[in-house]
Amino acid sequence: PIVKCRIHSIPVDVSFEAESGPRMSSLVLEHLRRTPQLKPLTIVVKYFLAQRELNVPYDGGLGSLATFLTIVSFVQQRRRVDAA
Repeated sequence: PIVKCRIHSIPVDVSFEAESGPRMSSLVLEHLRRTPQLKPLTIVVKYFLAQRELNVPYDGGLGSLATFLTIVSFVQQRRRVDAA
């Protein structure tokens, strides 16, 4: 189940009984530790998506994890291109 709420006017979705949550959290933290530039880039992209109402998966948009992983993929591919 997912509980939707607002904390200081910020919408938050909390999922219960999802075994992948702790693994994904560790994955995100590890990527942020290795590549600190991901944080501001993710904030900008999430803001861009929110302004266009493209940040709600239920409505066909991208959620936070999908957005973050897309950015990670982009950065990794750019590194490969730049290294070649």
